[in-house]
Amino acid sequence: MSMVHKFSSCLAIGALLVVALGCQSRNEAIRLLCDLPNEKPVSTNTAQTAQTWEEYLDRAISNREIRLKVREIADVTVPPSGKGRIVRDLATSANLPTCALADFYGQMQQFEP
Repeated sequence: MSMVHKFSSCLAIGALLVVALGCQSRNEAIRLLCDLPNEKPVSTNTAQTAQTWEEYLDRAISNREIRLKVREIADVTVPPSGKGRIVRDLATSANLPTCALADFYGQMQQFEP
């Protein structure tokens, strides 16, 4: 077996282990969080959207730090402006130029009391 094949095999095994063990990078988890409204669009039934988003994020995000942030965002006592700020700060820390979820919460601010 050539050195290239050995290296490729090691990379493939490493990739499978990452998927199996849930060793998701912080930046990948943030990218998935930011892309949520694109992946699972908002419906007219807000309760259904919330449930769909929760189920999707539970499956898609395995990074412990970002899962904790998702819980913080899901807290009903946090207003949209606070949720948007949390998500925007995460996107900035991951050097993401855009974040659809932060934009969504930005639009929801107009409905705050």
